[in-house]
Amino acid sequence: MSATAERSARGASPILLLLAALCFLLPFVGVSCNTAAGSAALGGALSQAGGSGLSGNSDAITRCVQALSGRDLATYTGVNLLTGSDPTTATDLPGCTGSTSSPAPSPAASSGAAIGVQALIVAAAILILIGILATALPGRLRPAVAGSAALVAAVLVAVNNAEVHTPILGRLTAGGGNTLSSLGVTGGIETFFNIHAAIGFTLVLLALAVAVAVNAVALAMGSAARLTTLPASPPGNPPPPPPPRA
Repeated sequence: MSATAERSARGASPILLLLAALCFLLPFVGVSCNTAAGSAALGGALSQAGGSGLSGNSDAITRCVQALSGRDLATYTGVNLLTGSDPTTATDLPGCTGSTSSPAPSPAASSGAAIGVQALIVAAAILILIGILATALPGRLRPAVAGSAALVAAVLVAVNNAEVHTPILGRLTAGGGNTLSSLGVTGGIETFFNIHAAIGFTLVLLALAVAVAVNAVALAMGSAARLTTLPASPPGNPPPPPPPRA
């Protein structure tokens, strides 16, 4: 294994970790409407409403639910999870209005809210920074620290993505329970929303996984090069000469 290949693998690590850090600007978690559950629940509410004003807006409700299909009502970027800031929410969805003439208020009003600083994401960001700074470390310590930091950061990001559903659902329940009640819909609000991983989450895991692999290769190459440069061990004592023949 050449020294050039080792240096190339070692030099790719900070670039990959920098890309992972930039992925924090992208959406990590998306919140979308479960339109199938929403349509079924609203259909039942409309049938029970009979001749009320709610049933008179059935077309508006149907258009709004259809407009929500495939759309994220709120997106939490890595920065939102890192700082506890408000997510980006969808506004002015075609087919949905916030006017009093429609019983379907803007879903963005209750679909997203800040869920506080996520400690696991903070720890992952710190580890990514440590991995980048590890470029200044000497010898085999450099890929060992950078690779370990990238591996643990990837685990923390994945665990946080699974655990963040609970606080998001808590915000949805707090912000949208009254809306569902006003429409005559019963049941937990979590039924009507999908919380899913977004593009930033996928890309940051990909960058971190490649960084782990690259640092593992650099560490292996360094070990192999070190073994090939070790001095040869001194030969043992030569065997005694055979006795002379009679």
